[in-house]
Amino acid sequence: MAQPIPESIQLRAVQSDTSGQPNLPHEHVQTQGGQTSTAVGPPDLEGPAPLPSSGRETAGPTQPHILATSSSPTPVPTTTQPAPATQPEIANNADNATPPPQVPTGIPASSLPPNQASTHTNGTTTNPAAPPSGQSTGATLVHLPRKTFWSYCWSMKGPVSLVVVYLVTSIIITTSSDVNGPLARLGVTGGFLVLNILALLNNYALVAAGDKAWSSVQWGPLMRHGQNLTTFLALSASSGVGGWLRIIFHEFHVPKRFVVGSRRSRNASTSRAAPKASILHPRLWGFGRVGFWLLVQFPGLIFMTKVNPVLDYRPTTWERLSGGIGEYNVTQAATKAANGALLSGLTLNIIRDGTITKSMPAVSQECSPSKNCTSYILPGGMKNMSPWKFPSLNGSALPVYITRKTPVYQLDFWDAGLIPWAEKDCTLFGFYPEGENSTFGFQICMTPYNDGQILAALKFCNDVITSDGSCTYQDGWRRAATWSGFVGVYRRNATVASERKTGVLLDIGDLSPAKPQHIPPADFLTAFNGMLLPWRQQNNSFECDASGPQYQLTQHISVLLDLSRFASYQVEPREILRNIFLVPLYFYNPLTTPFITIPARTEIATDSPNENYIDGSYAHDVNRLDISWWTVLTYMIVCGIILILILLVLALTVWNQVQETSDYPVVDFLKLTRETSIASGNTGNAGTHDDIASIFANCAVGESRDIVEASRGVRIVAGARARAQNGPSSHVV
Repeated sequence: MAQPIPESIQLRAVQSDTSGQPNLPHEHVQTQGGQTSTAVGPPDLEGPAPLPSSGRETAGPTQPHILATSSSPTPVPTTTQPAPATQPEIANNADNATPPPQVPTGIPASSLPPNQASTHTNGTTTNPAAPPSGQSTGATLVHLPRKTFWSYCWSMKGPVSLVVVYLVTSIIITTSSDVNGPLARLGVTGGFLVLNILALLNNYALVAAGDKAWSSVQWGPLMRHGQNLTTFLALSASSGVGGWLRIIFHEFHVPKRFVVGSRRSRNASTSRAAPKASILHPRLWGFGRVGFWLLVQFPGLIFMTKVNPVLDYRPTTWERLSGGIGEYNVTQAATKAANGALLSGLTLNIIRDGTITKSMPAVSQECSPSKNCTSYILPGGMKNMSPWKFPSLNGSALPVYITRKTPVYQLDFWDAGLIPWAEKDCTLFGFYPEGENSTFGFQICMTPYNDGQILAALKFCNDVITSDGSCTYQDGWRRAATWSGFVGVYRRNATVASERKTGVLLDIGDLSPAKPQHIPPADFLTAFNGMLLPWRQQNNSFECDASGPQYQLTQHISVLLDLSRFASYQVEPREILRNIFLVPLYFYNPLTTPFITIPARTEIATDSPNENYIDGSYAHDVNRLDISWWTVLTYMIVCGIILILILLVLALTVWNQVQETSDYPVVDFLKLTRETSIASGNTGNAGTHDDIASIFANCAVGESRDIVEASRGVRIVAGARARAQNGPSSHVV
């Protein structure tokens, strides 16, 4: 507050001459506090003397002092604290700061603005009197530049880039299974490179868009009515994860006995004396920032969780042909017309023949790995195609041929455990010499089970079999060695890829829903009677002759079962049980039965069922990446939700921004300090300060804890609100 001049200070008025021109400058002697100083200046000016052109005052051992005079000698108030000699006078808007105007010698004192302060060369100033109520204060209009449309679009680059990256990533990963898609075209190495780049771009785009949303909240609703400086630091992207964690764990001290070489902060005494303003809200915002930062790291890693290289096939031109597997025909099986050598080989090895069957995941829910579950697809192979697509001299050189919507059978097999079989469900196969017992015989047992499934078993007598078919071992067939299992038969369509040179089934995909096939056990038994030798006396007939195919196959199976009852780990009984159910479905169907007319190898068959006319194409083999569908779905949901939340926050805060921000947070912060009113609650200095750096003056260099502690209790206000609090000298248009 300005103090009146003490009585010890002597003032001498300077009179003007009669011509109205001021007298020559006089040298006055002023005594203040017992010291004598000289002042040289015009005697008839009231107000401050002009500053030097540099806008700064110079101080020396002899300081001239300019006295204000008027027609009536009234005391001139002065401040008790001298201003720093090198501090320039700063305008209300620091960007438009200019030196004060030079005051001509001819201007009377009454023409000076009422709020003009008189600055003396010895550092003292004369404060202006408060203007009367209703009097104009001479406010200066400060025109701030507006952000252009393109600048605004550039400021939204984070959300826009996230939308673009999200769309591009979704398109690429959802088409990963397409052999003509962008990811398949790049191969395995290029695909991994693109996916890693997309993961990084997702991370950067999410962070940039999230920072823009947090900045809109920071400079929007939270800054509208003032904001705690610690909250400002907790929301700022420039603080980083380390700064957010520092605010979260502020005042969580580790006992000094666990800290090696701990040192005392230079402003420790100040920190202890400062009031402890609440840090709860900044800590909650810090938790939110860290939680969001952790969340945005997740989407970029999701679709990389399960990526596997696979071999796929790209077709060229589709053409019409007949192929696949036809439906089982029990009428043809009843004729027992068969190729004995082919049936014998299939009964022992069909599940091992890669040109006819291929192992696939099971369809039946009851089929589990604990029950030795296996499943096989029976597509027919290239031998059932007409015309043939094996390599020829004038044909295509591509290595693969694929067919789509190919009719196939799928059979599930799993163990059944111990089953008490009834005699009516079992049929004996084998032979015996006349008047003798036999060891060459076994039973096949079948009964309907559930939804087209069949419960089946192979049984072998541990002793000899009499001519009437009885087993002489203890309780007879009830105690015979038994291998039981379930059989599930299904029909479906699939895309089948085969190697043209060998006919091996390479891949089976695009499977349609499985349809259970209700084939009764009696229909399978009809086929078994043609494949094997039903129980009878050995004679010289073709069927019972030792050189007959049914005789040899039945004898071979009996020997295998006899050996397997002493070695339970043998897999032959289980494989034979599965083979004998697959063979009838493959052999007795419209495309492989011996009753059909075999067409020329270069022509399409004319008597095939309608479902067996399919499309085929020569194909290239393609190595590509396959992304699991659940990772694709998870990415699209998680990243989509984050994107919607960010856009929602931006939409709600776009018209509520106190100050526009740039790409340089430090510059935005410096601009804030020039236009900000700071209530220094924890420093003990009431009022406002335009220089925010003074709050951190006592912080030790490199001490983040001191910075957080110094920011507590400091409230910042930006924009027109800050200028209104600082004074009525300026306003923004």
